[in-house]
Amino acid sequence: MGKYSLMMGSKALVRGAIYAGVRFYAGTRRKPVVRIDVDKYLCKGCYICVDKCPTKVFEVSNVVGDYGAFLPVAKYVERCIDCGICELYCPDYAITIIRGDESEARG
Repeated sequence: MGKYSLMMGSKALVRGAIYAGVRFYAGTRRKPVVRIDVDKYLCKGCYICVDKCPTKVFEVSNVVGDYGAFLPVAKYVERCIDCGICELYCPDYAITIIRGDESEARG
């Protein structure tokens, strides 16, 4: 088993942190994460993204969404390791990870 190989449901030490149930493939390179959007019309404020993020990218903001809950915001995008756990666990599909160059950060 290589440094970046994980089987679903197993745990391994990758890049200095423990990730469970996430697949990493050696040799694949993604564009860097430049922005993480939380759709204020879809988010109901369950805060699963805040809880599940292994690098604690999300925080609860003072902005109220359509469901009357405070919305999570990706405050520390530079910490993001592009594991996709926030997108995977979001029950409302309200999170979108924007990948690209720095010029694509504002969109």
